[in-house]
This record gives sequence, structure tokens and C-alpha cells, in this order.
Amino acid sequence: DDGTGEYGVNFTTAFSTTSHCTVATAKSDGTNRFGAQIDNDVVAAGAVELETFKTSTEVLTDSPVVMVAVLGDFT
Repeated sequence: DDGTGEYGVNFTTAFSTTSHCTVATAKSDGTNRFGAQIDNDVVAAGAVELETFKTSTEVLTDSPVVMVAVLGDFT
């Protein structure tokens, strides 16, 4: 957790390039809907940063559940 609505995901084994496919989603809390997006300014072979936000306000907000899937070639 890098701050409200900001998450860093580090990989134990780095990918061979930064051209991996990262998908993220955030679960609603029953009242609010949340979105998730990859911070394209921070994409590395060994890590990605993502943000979650409340869709009604577009303000960065922590989601109760954040899920990430990453596909690519390992070194």
C-alpha cells in the first residue's frame, strides 16, 4: 500500500521486458463501485503500480479487495 488508493506490486521474478500485460480490478463494498487502473508512469520488468478509485467521484480510494493478473515472458 503506497497511500490511499495506490498500490505497488513487486514480482519475485522479473519479466524479460516491461511489455507485460497487467490487468487489475477492484471489488465494490456493497454501497460504492470501485475502478482500478495501472499507473503507466511506473511500469517496470519487476513491478507495477496501480490505483483504485470510487467511480462516482473518480477520487483515489482504497478498495476492500484488489485483484491483479500479469502475463508476460520471464527472464
